[in-house]
Amino acid sequence: MKKIIIIAICVFVALVVLFLVARLTGAYRFYSMPSTSMKPTINVGGRLITSNLVTPGRFDLIVFKYKDSFYGPEYRVHRLCGLPGDTIEIKGGDLFINNHNTSTQFDLLLPYRTSLDYMDQVETLIKLADDEIYEENGQLDLLLSYENCKLLQKNNIPYERRVLGKDYKNESIKAIYGQDWNEDHFGPYVVPANHYFVLGDNRHRSADSRYTGPIPQRDLNGTVISK
Repeated sequence: MKKIIIIAICVFVALVVLFLVARLTGAYRFYSMPSTSMKPTINVGGRLITSNLVTPGRFDLIVFKYKDSFYGPEYRVHRLCGLPGDTIEIKGGDLFINNHNTSTQFDLLLPYRTSLDYMDQVETLIKLADDEIYEENGQLDLLLSYENCKLLQKNNIPYERRVLGKDYKNESIKAIYGQDWNEDHFGPYVVPANHYFVLGDNRHRSADSRYTGPIPQRDLNGTVISK
């Protein structure tokens, strides 16, 4: 009996040591999603596990360090969309990588519009946050996932995608890239060596590479391996 207890204690101590080493080296770390930038893929407060032993590939979720001019250094979570040498272009709100439209490869939260007459039906069908449904210019503006769009279709609620015009200028984007681009019309832009181009799945609620520039690979903290 005494021998079994000693073995159990040794195993427990070994597991604790391995856990601490993994945390300290970045081989295994836990994070909590701090913002809405990755909805509908990850909600605020969603738990993530990352590892710096996994080399990220295109469309993987990554955690990286970003030095915000106001808040200081912080960790952010985005989808790695552009690898070094990739040509990134957003046309009519759709993401093209090396001339291939990739926007339907994963669920996104995108802006749509319908008539105010359907507000009660929409609110009954879909649970939306306060900043995802609002009245503007006499119409109902919505942030919807593809799954939510299917619900509207199934219930015969007409809607249309909202996309910024090419003539709309975003000064924040221009300050980074020196071009008159906006969220829905961006590029073409070639990702420089040793950098990643990241985007949030909540495309109009994400401070990603469109506004901050590409992410240096040295700032990568880990690849998300579980969420």
